[in-house]
Amino acid sequence: KEKAKLEEDRIQQSKEAVQLIKELKEVNQQILDSLSGTVEEMLEDQNMIDTLQNSREKAEIVANNLEKVNKTTQKIEKAKAFYNPAAYRAAIMYFLVNDLQ
Repeated sequence: KEKAKLEEDRIQQSKEAVQLIKELKEVNQQILDSLSGTVEEMLEDQNMIDTLQNSREKAEIVANNLEKVNKTTQKIEKAKAFYNPAAYRAAIMYFLVNDLQ
């Protein structure tokens, strides 16, 4: 049950990461759209400043979320590795018994 929970957590975190990356791309597009003005206009544009702040915050959230996904994936791989030797032996036994018949 714990491994299933880990897998569900990984899937959920991955979905959240994808959504956050999409939002970050939208914010980056807003930044690019705002860069069409002069330097003075950009420095005075409160909307652009807010967009840049929003972009930085989202980038930090995405980085944290991806780190969580990575840690969860490592836990899952570690749990799977624990059962690999037993699975290998079971497969050998299955095919040996199957060949005997």
